[in-house]
Amino acid sequence: MEPIQILALSIFVVTIVLIIWGKVERTVIGIIGIAVMVLSGVMTETEAFMFVDWNVIAILFGIWIIAAYFGKTGIPHYLAVTMLRVSGSNIALFLILLGVISAFISMFVDNVVVILMMAPVVLHVTRKMKLDSFPFIIFVGLSANFMGTALLLGDLLPQMLHSVSGIEFPEFIWQMGRPSSFIILSVTFMLTAFLFYQFKFKKTYAGSAVDNAAIAEIVSDTAAGVKNKKFAAIVVTLFLATILAMSFRHLLNLHLGFIAITGMIILVLITEVFQKKLGSPSFEQVVDELDSRAIFST
Repeated sequence: MEPIQILALSIFVVTIVLIIWGKVERTVIGIIGIAVMVLSGVMTETEAFMFVDWNVIAILFGIWIIAAYFGKTGIPHYLAVTMLRVSGSNIALFLILLGVISAFISMFVDNVVVILMMAPVVLHVTRKMKLDSFPFIIFVGLSANFMGTALLLGDLLPQMLHSVSGIEFPEFIWQMGRPSSFIILSVTFMLTAFLFYQFKFKKTYAGSAVDNAAIAEIVSDTAAGVKNKKFAAIVVTLFLATILAMSFRHLLNLHLGFIAITGMIILVLITEVFQKKLGSPSFEQVVDELDSRAIFST
């Protein structure tokens, strides 16, 4: 190996070890690693800039902002309460339904954002019912991770696959005359969820005392509904329009990142201009709730 290759490999290994060590913020370690690469002559600052897939960064940022507005609509809370109403006193079924909702949302939104949206809802419901929140949070996270790669938008990996190979949205559903990741993962997830329900959750919560009064209180809570329907309608409409436009990117001949950022900008402009009429949160409030470290560490 050439000396420059040994140096690059050494910096890379040290950076990974420090990230795994976890004592220092991984975003900081990553940025320092890049700086050392540049300062040591492994690559120039221009090469470092060009190595970043800015299309993926734009997808992440745009969809994260739109998803943050979606979380503010109250729809995730409403869906969770609806699942509780459907499952009644069957805690195992409620847990499975929460996982299914999280998995579905994760096909269009990064799994980190899904957890940020669903975790407060799960904590609220489980505390009211005097149940341990940990299994619910873990299952929501596992479900989101499971289905995150089913479609192009759900996770970093399919987005990178799109950038490298040029695979488009429809090919995640059907490719080369065969079912692709969406169909395969959907069937696999539903089977896995059924097995968890049948052989794990039913046994775990079989003897649990169900606080029917708490369930009734949660279900009848008027705050659990969508408070501002106009705001919710605008967010959902733009969210769906953005996803639809990204699905037909190859026909529009636009980059996915451009579409995501455009959808985000339109949503932000509408909510900022008509903030008083819509009762929508400010852009600053939405940004404050995002985990910017995840984008920088990408």
